[in-house]
Amino acid sequence: MSMGNLRRIGPGFFPVVLGIVLTGLGAATIFERAEPRRSLPDEWRALLCVLLAILSFGLLVRSVGMIPATAALVLLSSLGQRQPSLSAAILTFVALSLIGYGVFILGLRIPVEPFSSTWIDGRR
Repeated sequence: MSMGNLRRIGPGFFPVVLGIVLTGLGAATIFERAEPRRSLPDEWRALLCVLLAILSFGLLVRSVGMIPATAALVLLSSLGQRQPSLSAAILTFVALSLIGYGVFILGLRIPVEPFSSTWIDGRR
């Protein structure tokens, strides 16, 4: 989607700006803490897992489809928790898949496949 310019913004402007703002807010939470500590292993692990989850979703959504890419997103981001819960990850995956399918595929008619035919058939 094109970004456009400041006089006439394109459809890609809002998602990019929103992504930049959310990334900045997420990065700021690493340094926010109530009491001083010597190390930040949990925060860095969570940040790394969320960044890898978003990257994997972006790389996988066209090749394997929205639903398997959402599974990778939820799995990788849940690994950033201190004690990951499989049941919470499954519930999150199901909810995000249903909401994403309803909003983006049915509602907005964005041309993304729920499951890629090349992923199912094994063809390229």
